[in-house]
Amino acid sequence: MKTWSIFLLGMAAAAGAVVGEGERPKDPLLEEAPPLVVAGLPEAAEQTAKVISVERPADEAFFKEYSKELQTAMARVKGSLVCIQAGGGSGSGTVVSESGLILTAAHVVATPGTALKIVMPDGTKYDGEALGVDERTDAGMARIINPDGVKFQAAPLGDYSKLKVGDWVFAMGHSGGWDEKRGPVVRMGRVVMMEPTTVQSDCVLIGGDSGGPLFDLYGRLIGINSRVGMNVEFSMHVPVSVLIDNDELYRSGAVIRRELGGGLLGVVLEEADGLQVREVAADAPAAHSGLLAGDVILSVDGNDVTTVGEVREALAGRYVGERVMLRVKREGGDEAEVWVRLMSRPQEAPAPPAGADGDNTTDEKPDAAEEEKNESKEGE
Repeated sequence: MKTWSIFLLGMAAAAGAVVGEGERPKDPLLEEAPPLVVAGLPEAAEQTAKVISVERPADEAFFKEYSKELQTAMARVKGSLVCIQAGGGSGSGTVVSESGLILTAAHVVATPGTALKIVMPDGTKYDGEALGVDERTDAGMARIINPDGVKFQAAPLGDYSKLKVGDWVFAMGHSGGWDEKRGPVVRMGRVVMMEPTTVQSDCVLIGGDSGGPLFDLYGRLIGINSRVGMNVEFSMHVPVSVLIDNDELYRSGAVIRRELGGGLLGVVLEEADGLQVREVAADAPAAHSGLLAGDVILSVDGNDVTTVGEVREALAGRYVGERVMLRVKREGGDEAEVWVRLMSRPQEAPAPPAGADGDNTTDEKPDAAEEEKNESKEGE
């Protein structure tokens, strides 16, 4: 039986570093575009709030009224949804200024200066280019190259601070790429988790939806589709507040990178009768997430695990500050899902200098039992 202290599971992300600006030609329309700001509510907002409330039961009458409100909101925003084609792949984006600024996911546009094709709702294609990206949050910006000064339909921006868990929302995107006959795909759902740099919904998204919009029932943009997959736990979005706060950096073509280091779950695991949590560090995020000593970890973000090595593999490339979903079996046999935020490695205190309190060297060797104990642990 081996015991492991789980360190170095994922990559750390301390404060992001702005490392450069993309080379792009000056464009008067882009330079003069007003800053991104939260839009006011449409006239029908008060009535919509009464019809679609968090507290109201989701019965047949509810969904009939929801459908009516959804159709109204979609009519206001469908012209702002675009398909972004880059290389051999494609994603989605949302026009947020009449001059052609587009909010999307960083992984859709990849690198500032990347040449893009922007497909409008009616199939019209424009040249475009990637602007700034934020690798910490997966937020990105692009622009339509618009020498003729065409005015595009722009989506109004919502106030993320007023969003609540349980609020009804709808997501849009070009699932699987541009499809002229089908058009964009719409999914309805609710907000299930909110954090400063991440919002999760139960709208089920797939490839091609990345970078697309998440709207509230008033048709205001409240997030950008980021991490997508067939499972609900992968429906993650970048809050629009992140994009508003970094508007100038994105326009400049800046790249905001994650700073790398060590990360940990903050637990001690035993490979005995499954991958059992023997101890949860008192000051670790896991201690506040509901993970318990005695839990047996069955999967990490949907990947089945039975060894510490498989946990490392499941978390490869993940960053400190990100949340991971653990499926665990409790001592009574029930299964549960626990979300745990990866934390940074604690700073080790430097060893005292030799002679500070006498000679700190020793010729003593640990006994065999102590050596075996040390060999059965990793990262301590």
